[in-house]
Parts: sequence; structure tokens; C-alpha cells
Amino acid sequence: MAKKAIKKESGKIWEHEFAGKALLAFVNELGVTVEDALMVCLENGIAVRVVDQSHVMMMTIKIGDGEEVGLSFGVQLRNIKEALAGYTKLNKKETQMVTMKYDDNTGQLHLDMGDKNYYTVRCLDKETMTPPQMPDMAFPVEVVVKDLEVKKLLLSMNKQRTVGDLVEFSTGEDGFALNTRGSCSNWVSIFDAEVKVKGVDTELVSQYSLTYILPLLRQWKAAKEIKIEFGDRFPLKLSANTDVGGHVIESMAFLAPRVENDY
Repeated sequence: MAKKAIKKESGKIWEHEFAGKALLAFVNELGVTVEDALMVCLENGIAVRVVDQSHVMMMTIKIGDGEEVGLSFGVQLRNIKEALAGYTKLNKKETQMVTMKYDDNTGQLHLDMGDKNYYTVRCLDKETMTPPQMPDMAFPVEVVVKDLEVKKLLLSMNKQRTVGDLVEFSTGEDGFALNTRGSCSNWVSIFDAEVKVKGVDTELVSQYSLTYILPLLRQWKAAKEIKIEFGDRFPLKLSANTDVGGHVIESMAFLAPRVENDY
């Protein structure tokens, strides 16, 4: 069970305790999209919105909950990952707790590893970091993949990647399917999933790059449910909640479609 915040906003200092493996999972997931991130402090957690350098993929991810407290800090994710190495668990059943503290007076981030080891790093210039605005749109297709089908989704994506990079998302008589075509082969996967199609009578097909999808799904391998939303010439929207060390990590990603006549 995750602990409550040790201390909420106090002047210009924010502090919160996380399970080490949850904080590492959070940082690793962000690393799928970016190398640096502006972290917004919440009463009991952190929220982040990022876009990759090519502006093909946007992502919002939150660990913990609560309202924003008016503080934020920019970090190189590599620094946090290196600091957390070896501090993700005490033993097979217990996780190491790590206290993160940001001091806006000094512009420094402090990590207390809980065993008299302390890490301090100077934060990045926030003025050069602008979080993206996430799209607000209704999608023609909504698919929910649950339980064992989540594992099948990751397995099939790995197999599809051996054939090619562009995967077709489609709905039809068989339900929700993925199809990747190579020069001399193709891989088709059909899922037992909840499918809702809104205002469209015909089969929908849209294609996206596995280069972006697969690394993200690998981070979501412990998720109990993944929501997939798409449409013809729509971006792909992926959403999942993952429980790691008693912390819920809420994630949502948008990926631009690949349209054949654009390339």
C-alpha cells in the first residue's frame, strides 16, 4: 500500500514518498517518448505531459493523485533512473520506499533512498520546456482488451514487428484485428475484446507505426486492461492504468496515423 504524501506544498518545497519500483516504472515509461520531462507536482504524486522530438507521439502520465500544488521541475530522466538503480525493492515481497523532494528556492531535486543514501541533482531550466496540449476528440472506434488478451496483444505486436513496421488496426465481422504486411508475408491477430463502433457502418482500417507502439506496450505488460481508440485518418489513442508497488500509474498516449499517400 502506497503511503500518503509526507508533506504537501510548504512554501516552495514539495515532498512525497514513492515505492522505488513504482517511481522507476514511471520514469521508464516516460523514457519511451522523451529524454527530459517537466514534472508537475501534485498533492500526492506527479503528472507529466510530453511529446517526442518528431511530434509523432504525445503522452500524459500520472503517478499518484491530488490537485496541482503550483510547483514543477524539469529533469533528465537518465539521472533519475541511474539514481534508482538497486533501490526498487528490499526483497521479493517488499519494495524500497524513496522520498522525492523538490526545492524551488534552490532549483534542486533530492532523493532520499531510505538507508542513509541521498542523491541531489540540479533541475533543468523550466522556461525552455513547454508541455503539449493533449487532443480532445471523439473516436469512431473504442476497443477494450482485458486480462489474458493484454498479454496476447503484446505477444502479437512482437510477432507483427518481425514482418514489418506498419500495423493495421481494423474492425469487421471478426471483431478487432491487427495485420502487418511484409514483402512476402503477413501476420494477422484477432482478439476477444469489447468493441464499440460509433456512427460508422463500414469496416474501419487505420495503420500506425510499431516503432512507437511496441516500446510503450512493453511498459504496460502488467496492466489488467488497455483501451484502444482509433478511426480512419484519426490518431491512435492508447490508455492504461498499472498498479506498481501500491501506486497507480495512469497513462494515455496519442500516435499520429500513417497515411499511404503521405509517404
